[in-house]
Amino acid sequence: MEYKITAELREKTGKEISKQLRKENFIPAVLYGEKKDSIALSVKVDDIKEVLKSERGVNQPLRLKYGKKTEDAMIYELQYDYLGRDIIHIDFLRVDLDKPVDITVPIHLIGTPVGVKQEDGLLDFVTREIDLSCLPKDIINNIEVDISELHVGQSVKVQDIELDERYQIVTDPSVVIATVSSHAAEEVAEEEEVEETEEEAAAAGTESEAKEGEKSASEEKE
Repeated sequence: MEYKITAELREKTGKEISKQLRKENFIPAVLYGEKKDSIALSVKVDDIKEVLKSERGVNQPLRLKYGKKTEDAMIYELQYDYLGRDIIHIDFLRVDLDKPVDITVPIHLIGTPVGVKQEDGLLDFVTREIDLSCLPKDIINNIEVDISELHVGQSVKVQDIELDERYQIVTDPSVVIATVSSHAAEEVAEEEEVEETEEEAAAAGTESEAKEGEKSASEEKE
């Protein structure tokens, strides 16, 4: 499905103008890229919400119309208010439909590891999204990774993901996506962490006592 958004040109910019736009249910935006001039725009909040709810979300290619022009674009960055609820600014990036774009795609884990079901292991979902490069028309909304065959002590990495030639994985191949560890290993790690914390606290206490001793000695000399 192609998403078309009609934007308004912004002749004036600044905080007060942006506040007024948001009161009128519009979001200030900027369109740039492809070695062309940046264009100040405003878009309807409802139109952006519809895009974000789409299957591809922020990775959805758009037909952005403003004035008498229409350009292909994508959402490059969303800025939210301090509560993280309302969008206060959008950066649109021009795209060439015949050139690859870089996108970030979430990972969906499929199945329950053998190491969890039969070996009392613990699953750790380490990396929840990866970066890809592909043509806008080939953008996918997620990548499914089957972890059902993982045993305790095993992991799946980015290099284990198999995609067809339309996609180039940008993320480092050695990055771990998910791993299954034993309860015993987790308990040892927790114990070591506690011991390190206690040692650090003891060292800090010793250092503090030493400084107090030096201070007292100095005061006695005076």
